[in-house]
Amino acid sequence: MSTFLAKSFETIVAYKPGEQLGDDYLKLNANESSQEPSPRVLEVLKNAQNLNYYNDPCQHKLRQKLADLHSLDKTNVIVGTGADDVLDLIFRTFFERGDKLAFPKVTYPFYKGYADTFGYDALEVPLTKDLRVDLSDYEKLPHAVLVVNPDAPTGFLKPLSAIKKLLASNLERLVIVDEAYIDFGGTSQSAIPLVEEFSNLIVVRTFSKSRQLAGGRIGYAVACKELIKDMEDLKMTVNPFNVSLLQEEVALASLEDEFHFERHVKEIIENRDFLTSALRILGFKVLNSKTNFIYASSPVISGEELYEKLREHHILVRRYDIAEVKDYVRITIGTKQEMHRLVSEVDAILKEKDHVKSVNF
Repeated sequence: MSTFLAKSFETIVAYKPGEQLGDDYLKLNANESSQEPSPRVLEVLKNAQNLNYYNDPCQHKLRQKLADLHSLDKTNVIVGTGADDVLDLIFRTFFERGDKLAFPKVTYPFYKGYADTFGYDALEVPLTKDLRVDLSDYEKLPHAVLVVNPDAPTGFLKPLSAIKKLLASNLERLVIVDEAYIDFGGTSQSAIPLVEEFSNLIVVRTFSKSRQLAGGRIGYAVACKELIKDMEDLKMTVNPFNVSLLQEEVALASLEDEFHFERHVKEIIENRDFLTSALRILGFKVLNSKTNFIYASSPVISGEELYEKLREHHILVRRYDIAEVKDYVRITIGTKQEMHRLVSEVDAILKEKDHVKSVNF
């Protein structure tokens, strides 16, 4: 580190994204899409214009489109360069060093990294024995709450009734719900309809997963207009032009192609069901996922060994070195062909350990 680094950052632990080892690896470790986004998006990229001008710093067109999608007003929406950027803005707007923030012990690592970096009084709440987030554990806490729904990395969907109960338990406490994966089977439990009822709720969404735009870096938050105004004021003070003209046009193009969106989501759900069934036949425990990934463990091979063996076979999956889930691997759902390849490789790895092959294609 340099001699100029702020002392408060000297002990930071950087977030480690999924490995990127080149095109000769099957990349099932970052919950991306292995297929291209809408043709309308590609057309926008091909015919990009007006990049010599500054973009609209308020993203009026995109905010209105998103507001219409959720039957809200555009004053209920703010846009950022991916969900991480939106979360960063939320933290910088509403939290100061020493503020209390609670989130699950096993969750998206960004939350702990950010809390540690900026000195929040963070509480990591343990999961239940079956690896679920029990929101009743948070109801009596004085902390602001940050949860994912559906959960990451487990994939479980929490009922909207539990989120509503949490919100009502303390109206003076901010609750942030990260809905990055909600489109893959959880839309009926989205908390967005609650933002007009609860002024202590912020819902975060992304275009990276169901909209197949991980590299596009587009995210947004939905909340009561007062919370959005606070966030907008800070954004306009420190980084008004963060969302490029091209990002806004790409997002609009994606939203205008609901057929492509719905077809992609349907395909991912079908392939998720296939992979879940295939791995269970091979003896895996596979948690019930409502996301674009599954979380699985085997009684005959450790999570670390399976991760390494798949890597040797040029397949990348994700594993977290946390005691409660050390034997689980997280596998992104890809095309049917990619899922067949994965199952075949897993089967071959298990066969090396004298496990009888039992999956027929």
